[in-house]
Amino acid sequence: MGLKRPEAVAVTGMGSDDQPRWEPIRTSTQGANGLCHQPAANTAGVINFPMAAGVKHVIGGVAWSYDAAPTGGLLTIVAEGVAIFEVDITAAGPGFFPFSPGLAARRNFGMTITLAAGAAGIRGRLNVLSYWTE
Repeated sequence: MGLKRPEAVAVTGMGSDDQPRWEPIRTSTQGANGLCHQPAANTAGVINFPMAAGVKHVIGGVAWSYDAAPTGGLLTIVAEGVAIFEVDITAAGPGFFPFSPGLAARRNFGMTITLAAGAAGIRGRLNVLSYWTE
């Protein structure tokens, strides 16, 4: 039994009424192309959360894939003009990094997530797994 809502996910544990506790799914369409960018081959994937007064952008994770081994594959997260997360990607296929608690920019600053262009004929895909503001 229990509550079933497509806009929520079960959270580990039970409430005081012995029913599963639910937490809203945190999503947004604020980024460029929403929370997913699937550019053409040899084009960087970019998701940008622009600066907004009083807003702190937080992401719960990123996922990516390249359809062949990239040349110069790189995932970078920039806040305040500084890389706060950067990792080389050297193989084809999917990967992901969860951030717990979330990875955040300071309040009043934007955040940009970039998956570097893979090379001629190589297509990359970039996804933010969850996003919210504080």
